[in-house]
Amino acid sequence: MKRLVAAFALLMIGLCSVAFSQSRSYTVDDLLKVRRVGDPQLSPDGRHVAFTIGDVNFADNRVVNQIYVTAVGGGGELKRLTDGKSSSAAPRWSPDGKKIAFTTGGQVWTMDSDDGGDKKQITKISSGAAAPVWSPDGRWIAFTSDVYADCKDDECNKKRDEQAESSKVKAHIVSRLLYKHWDEWRDVKRTHVFVVASNGGVATDLTPGDFDSPPYAAASGVDYAFSPDSKEIAFLRNPDKVEAISTNSDIYVMPLPQGEPKNITIRNRGYDASPMYTRDGKFIIYRSQATAGFEADRWRLMAYNRATGASVELTQRFDQQVEDVVLSPDGNQIYFTAGERGRHPIFKLAASGGVPQKIVPDIFASGLRITPDGKKLVFLSSSMTAAPDVYSVNTDGSGLMALTSVNRELLGPENLKTA
Repeated sequence: MKRLVAAFALLMIGLCSVAFSQSRSYTVDDLLKVRRVGDPQLSPDGRHVAFTIGDVNFADNRVVNQIYVTAVGGGGELKRLTDGKSSSAAPRWSPDGKKIAFTTGGQVWTMDSDDGGDKKQITKISSGAAAPVWSPDGRWIAFTSDVYADCKDDECNKKRDEQAESSKVKAHIVSRLLYKHWDEWRDVKRTHVFVVASNGGVATDLTPGDFDSPPYAAASGVDYAFSPDSKEIAFLRNPDKVEAISTNSDIYVMPLPQGEPKNITIRNRGYDASPMYTRDGKFIIYRSQATAGFEADRWRLMAYNRATGASVELTQRFDQQVEDVVLSPDGNQIYFTAGERGRHPIFKLAASGGVPQKIVPDIFASGLRITPDGKKLVFLSSSMTAAPDVYSVNTDGSGLMALTSVNRELLGPENLKTA
């Protein structure tokens, strides 16, 4: 999220620079009309991509996101699947491609992937639900919710919220150092990972206790994942008692539906994040920082062997920050983005490690995804003079193509207004 805010700020500066160079300028209203494209998600068959577009609601002074779908082949129209005054976000395809899970109104819903019909509310949890992830067998959806650490069920959380809302005392009483992060209070509730049946029902808290999972500072998107057989889930938590002075987050794995969590990165004292299972289930690929207490440390790419319990670094000969990561379906290649001189090019790396090869230079890529046949990458790309749009490129670096162009009319030079 912070990267998206920074990219949008740079875009605004770039647009003003272009306007100045042409003796023309955008008004504030023009800048606010820029549509925010985000969160591209490929369908299981690789033929379509779902994503969000955010538009400013001037009357309500806020951005409202809706979910759209377009063809990966390009040239197709954008099909809008959600509408209304409330935002819809986090589109995630079911394994069979027939449904899309998403969030709206603080809950997880599903809808038909072809036309957005048959919308069904999956979670009904008082503390809200975010960031849905399907299990590969389609039976479960994992999500996060902020809950009271000492509550054992949703009824307890609901009563505590009602008491806090009705109380005349609004003071914050803190008993630990990490009580506020940026503009958000973190003094009462904890983030936990839940799982619910994909057709709805009572949600189960998989990470009960007085800790955040994923940890607030370490989270890099959705930091939990199901194993290929749907019998295990990997997630993050910080095992240190004084989290305010810790930059440690570890990856835990736990048998499903419920079991004993196991810390698989206990030997590393820096951040571990972004776990993902290889398709054959033999490895968990993740990002890691090695130095305790050093938030700006290099993000390395690691591979954890589930049979031996050993982790090895795959990017020992690479001195840049590994960010978005996707695995090729055949397990032979890893694709990732990394910051380089103000850009985020795409790199390719053999699954056994080695020297990464830059395959798509001179772009700012994020939200990297790969088609099931391993032939194309889909991602967001932006520049100093262009807002993010969804692009595709062949995995050999050829055939770069824009799949969306939602701001073409607004941002074209012919539409710059005279200063």
